[in-house]
Amino acid sequence: MKYVSLIAGIFALFLFATASSFAKTDEVRLLTNAHCSGCKTKIEKALKKIDGVESASLDLPSKVVAVKFNSEKTNIDALIAAIKKAGYEAAVFSEKENINLPEHKDSDCKDKTKKHDCPDKKSNSEPKNKTK
Repeated sequence: MKYVSLIAGIFALFLFATASSFAKTDEVRLLTNAHCSGCKTKIEKALKKIDGVESASLDLPSKVVAVKFNSEKTNIDALIAAIKKAGYEAAVFSEKENINLPEHKDSDCKDKTKKHDCPDKKSNSEPKNKTK
């Protein structure tokens, strides 16, 4: 009887391991309107909060975020919605199609027409005039 229980346990473990290895993992590349390391951090964090997202990595020069996700738990529309909720625009990236997203507006970022580095965090401003 002990052997039957042992064999049943091993079989159940095998079935569980096999079922989890069949989880469907997809990868999508999304074009964003990110332009600084602060944007990169916000977008990656927003995506990684979604159940089913395995990884999210944004390449700033191309503004494309590569996302690996379990398609049984989430979908591309949910990924795009999370990016939009974080304050950015996103669309499925296609090398064949030229997609123009609106410029990102963020109070932490400076004038977008000039080359600059946006702060990752709000910086402490210098103290105002003190009365003596």
